[in-house]
Amino acid sequence: MTNILASPTAGARRPEPDDAHRKLGNLLLRMVREHDARIPAGRCAPRTLWQMRARLQEQGRCGEQ
Repeated sequence: MTNILASPTAGARRPEPDDAHRKLGNLLLRMVREHDARIPAGRCAPRTLWQMRARLQEQGRCGEQ
């Protein structure tokens, strides 16, 4: 009796970890961009420090503490 779980089926290969990670990263990036595109421009919150600083400069509050 052969243990099916012990060996992969003939011809089936597992993807390389780097390839799987890259594919997952691409999928997540695509999903985030699709969802971001649905958000109206005035309702979008800044995600990065660069975006936050730009928003504060537009409001004239950059550098205030």
